Amino acid sequence: MPRKPLITDKDKSYIAMAYHNNLDGNAVTIKKTASLLAGRDLGLSTVQRELAHLREKHREVPSDDEKNQDQPWTIGTIGKYPVSNDFVPHLIHIKKIWEYQKGSPLTIRQALWCDKLKGFPLKDEKRLEDLTETQLIEWGTLLVRNAAWYAELERWGMIGNYQVDTSMYDDKSLSEIWNNITEYTDILRNNRRNGANNG
Repeated sequence: MPRKPLITDKDKSYIAMAYHNNLDGNAVTIKKTASLLAGRDLGLSTVQRELAHLREKHREVPSDDEKNQDQPWTIGTIGKYPVSNDFVPHLIHIKKIWEYQKGSPLTIRQALWCDKLKGFPLKDEKRLEDLTETQLIEWGTLLVRNAAWYAELERWGMIGNYQVDTSMYDDKSLSEIWNNITEYTDILRNNRRNGANNG
């Protein structure tokens, strides 16, 4: 019978989230946050090994393609990083929403994830064409927020050299995914604040 791995890709995702939330945090701090995200206690030695690996990979110079995908998305980038033709008008609208809300450009990586997630419903099975203008704005806002989260997971997975596990999101609507992500970001925010207060 094959042995169960000591650490799963999902665990690695949680450790990476905790690490990127607090780059200067020690292993005990990272373990605490990652365990909260995982909903179970992760072993300290396991976290220490993965943390050493992440820190080593973080110091490496990213490839040109990795760096390019973190550059701003424009229509001109479609040649190298294609998105669905019929989605381009929506993506231009989503780009404006993101830049207005965040004050930073939509990256190529985020745009590619928007294209991958565009088929996810807002809250029910309504088609995109049936959404009202208000619902369309809500859909675009949730889509780009979720895409930004997936893009970060993908980037962390590339740095840590592991397969990102998104199974907890794959059968949910955009609003359900965002509620789940918000739970994670609240944990990360609270632990970063507590770490600063204890420092």
